[in-house]
Amino acid sequence: MDRPPHLALVEGGAESPFDALLRAAEHDPDAARGLALAYAAMSPAEREALIATVVVDAEAAGRSPAPVLALLLSVEDEPALSDRIAGAMLALEDAALGAPRHDAGWIWGDDRRGGVVTARHLHGDFVELSRVRWADGAVDVEREPLARAEDPAALRRRMGVPEEATVVALEHAVARLAEALWRERVRRGALPEGLRPIADLF
Repeated sequence: MDRPPHLALVEGGAESPFDALLRAAEHDPDAARGLALAYAAMSPAEREALIATVVVDAEAAGRSPAPVLALLLSVEDEPALSDRIAGAMLALEDAALGAPRHDAGWIWGDDRRGGVVTARHLHGDFVELSRVRWADGAVDVEREPLARAEDPAALRRRMGVPEEATVVALEHAVARLAEALWRERVRRGALPEGLRPIADLF
């Protein structure tokens, strides 16, 4: 199998720079971004070779390739390669899907004043955090697309979730958010531009 030349493994007993990068990308935001940018800049043939390399090398090292595959999938725009990555991930056993999931949601307030926070597991040790608050017709949106996956209490503090908020399943939080945004849509005729990055929640 040909490896992309600019991410080639160094043969030998020690861990290669590429393998070290794969491990780091599961925990270090800078390494994750660097790998994603390098992958996105490759030709389709190079990306296809890298996908296969990730699977083979991770299995040889006794690690799950799922966290890195999820990162590559997030920047892949070729339908055929997206399907290949998704298929490789689906073929893995549930027990080998990398770091524990941290999907969660918090809801608080009422139709006039309230909010929703969602935390969605991405890959490795990372989650996507989104917060939408509303008060008297004003909507405030905050999003952190690549945050460290801490324990639920730490994520709650990170997003400023009030004490009275209720912890719910992610699906319930999304349903609550959809209700609130529909009210805003009816009232204002349009939704804030800041909501576009979280549209895939729905």
